[in-house]
Amino acid sequence: MKTLKTLALAAAATFAGATFATAQEANTTADVNMRAGPGSRYPVVTTVPEDREVYIHGCLADFEWCDVSWRRQRGWVFSDYLEGIYGQSYVPFYEYRRRTSLPVITFGFNYWDRNYRDRPWFDDWDRWGGRDRDRDRDRDRVRD
Repeated sequence: MKTLKTLALAAAATFAGATFATAQEANTTADVNMRAGPGSRYPVVTTVPEDREVYIHGCLADFEWCDVSWRRQRGWVFSDYLEGIYGQSYVPFYEYRRRTSLPVITFGFNYWDRNYRDRPWFDDWDRWGGRDRDRDRDRDRVRD
């Protein structure tokens, strides 16, 4: 399975040159927890099994945590558990991350509000990162 996937991704990389294939896709290198925020203190959204394709929406400025989607789930994965095609081979994300076109993104209550309303831990924002809640709401408020 991995050989077939490697051949398909190598063909895609040929057209993309030396850039990250489609600039947004990656594979997991181990079973990894997708979390509700960029850090191990946040609750687990789901566990993504090894060798699954995820879609990267962006990463924090230090590229340590990335906002990803997998099977209609959205959350944060530590980038050491991601790899993608660079050139014509699988490469750990940390080796080429600064050469990608991925956007640098931030995390705050608005992200939490948009993605986790149906989760049992949604109302526990204060426990996970509540100190930013009011600041995030104020930042997004339209001012006259």
